[in-house]
Amino acid sequence: MNKSSLLVALVSLSLGAFSACKSDNANNQAAQDSGIETPDAGPEAIADINRRVADIVAGMDTLEVKGPITVSRGADNYEATAYFLNSEPLIIHSQFGGANQWYYLYNRRVIMLRELLGEGKGIVENKFYYSTNAVLLAETRKADAEPALLDARARKYSPTGDDDFRMDVGAVNSSGIGFLYGQ
Repeated sequence: MNKSSLLVALVSLSLGAFSACKSDNANNQAAQDSGIETPDAGPEAIADINRRVADIVAGMDTLEVKGPITVSRGADNYEATAYFLNSEPLIIHSQFGGANQWYYLYNRRVIMLRELLGEGKGIVENKFYYSTNAVLLAETRKADAEPALLDARARKYSPTGDDDFRMDVGAVNSSGIGFLYGQ
């Protein structure tokens, strides 16, 4: 192959690659122009999740409340209440015995699970932070009363066993969203 043939081949390959990239960009722009939205995964970092949850809690009085409803899971009955903004669920609160759970959602995905568990003379708070596919952080605090939890030192959460659903993103999403459908 002579130099001029090699140069023509390289120029053709370069133009072909440029054309393919331009086509992909054009397709992406066409999707944006058509109003098709790509799914937003939401907050994926602990600081972002904390900000999102703080915003939701600050606006609680503006949310539409549905429930409580009784949801049976095995032999246990839970009272579940859902909080919505523009038909989008933001919080699911469930109660069973001395336990309270708040599932904080983003696009129907649990981003945080907060639990308050009455334990003898005190109270335990567990918090679990979730990305789309992993547990980012699991922590626990113990205090004599709920107001004292703010000053209690957070410790690493120890799972209650191999089947602790809170350590499984899919199981937590199924549990939280299941309350919306009475399951």
